Amino acid sequence: MKKLYLMATIGLFSVSALFFPNHSLSKVSECKTLVTKDIQDLIYCASKDDLFSQYNLAIVYRDGIGTKVDLEKSFYWFNRSAKLGFTKSKANLSWFYKNGVVVEKNNDKAFYWAEQAAKENDPIGLNNLGIYYQNGIGTNRDFKKAIDYFKQALLVDNQLPITKINLANSYFYGLGVEKDINKAIKLAKEAARLGDVMGMNNLGFYYKELGDNTRSFKWIKKGAEAGGSLAQANLGFYYAKGIGTIPDKEQALYWLNKSIAQNEAQAYFLLATLFSEENSIVQQDDKQAFQYYKKAAEMGHGLAQNNLANWLFNGRYVKRNEEEAIKWLQKAANENNIVVAMFALSQIYSNGSIDTPQDLEKAKYWLEKAKENGFSPK
Repeated sequence: MKKLYLMATIGLFSVSALFFPNHSLSKVSECKTLVTKDIQDLIYCASKDDLFSQYNLAIVYRDGIGTKVDLEKSFYWFNRSAKLGFTKSKANLSWFYKNGVVVEKNNDKAFYWAEQAAKENDPIGLNNLGIYYQNGIGTNRDFKKAIDYFKQALLVDNQLPITKINLANSYFYGLGVEKDINKAIKLAKEAARLGDVMGMNNLGFYYKELGDNTRSFKWIKKGAEAGGSLAQANLGFYYAKGIGTIPDKEQALYWLNKSIAQNEAQAYFLLATLFSEENSIVQQDDKQAFQYYKKAAEMGHGLAQNNLANWLFNGRYVKRNEEEAIKWLQKAANENNIVVAMFALSQIYSNGSIDTPQDLEKAKYWLEKAKENGFSPK
């Protein structure tokens, strides 16, 4: 499965609720040289529109540094400092809109804020803009522009693992550049050497695609042991299926559950797959499989959305619901570029049914979209 990565809320609240009186600063001018991580000092300076303090306070709330995670407050301060011109906040604000975290998902705003950050040569803004062009988020898909922005980001910061990963994917799949497996592996290894768990996971995926399951297992395991939730889910599946290792039910469930503890959608998806199969490490259980597919689908996992739609369309475990199935297929196609979902939609509209009238225009649209994304009829 292709997975491309980017870096970065709203539920606005009463600003006065954020302030604590017991800050240690005696005057506003001290905010300019503030180096403390004391949240009370940050709140005081942020309230006086010191942009760097606003940005740091947003990070504190986003990551739960010295306080509990509060994404609404994080969004508030990213939003406030971005609108006052702080570049790094613009890049982060883009992420909130892209993912719909405590704010309504808005691809146009996500693109706008990434573009504003990119104009100021912020590497994360450049990286995110590349992702948006690559996936057609808030703009038309343009693989070559995506490559340009990834390369610009690395010119600004050549130690940025997330961009190395995205550029590696571009070379591996030939998106906007000539396909070059060696360059893809080199870039992914550079990201992995920087300690990036996604780089490790992707190396594992590349080697699996190349038929080298031993190396694939090695890199997936490295990523899992380093704490990567996606790698942990994949490692669990490798143990379940005996990919590059001896099948081991205990290890499979250990790593899948470890990934679920980090709320990783891929873990729910893979567990659903295992529960849906005969002769799996777990007893086949359609109820459990359906619940896990639904959970992963609601978290935005494209293949889970596609599979959930398949079960709904065919009435597996649940009563057949074509309308709901089409909704999930459209999500998989529109939000995650899942090609099989696009083709399924083209078939549904081409054939028509009691619930869905034949619509040859829609059928043609989805077939063309599937072809644009690499589908080739057999």
